[in-house]
Amino acid sequence: MAETIPFFDLSESEQQHINDTIDENIPHIVGTRRQAEVDVLGSMLLNGSVKTGVLRDLQPRDMSNKNFGVIYQEMINAKDRTHKFDAMSLLNDNIAHNKYLLNLMNECIDSNIDIKCDWLVNKAIKVAV
Repeated sequence: MAETIPFFDLSESEQQHINDTIDENIPHIVGTRRQAEVDVLGSMLLNGSVKTGVLRDLQPRDMSNKNFGVIYQEMINAKDRTHKFDAMSLLNDNIAHNKYLLNLMNECIDSNIDIKCDWLVNKAIKVAV
């Protein structure tokens, strides 16, 4: 269940209704699942860092696009103990693969990244259950 957002002068049931409405509409706020995955992966590539919450709760198999799962697994494999990695180390001799990486970085929108990470993790948990 989502954490209750404090509102002034609202009953607990009114607050819960608002939070439920927000939860139901998160996909509309963040866009499509594909776009959320692009934003999360692209942002991690740009920052050279795997977000701890995502790493803990999101597995490569949870990605809707097989290529995204492969890239996410490569990031996990390349990270050090501080969850940092060199995005250049993910480039290889496969031009299509490299193009995919560069497009992820190019397409990502860094805004609302925490919301998108939470949405992907929650979606993966619901699918797994």
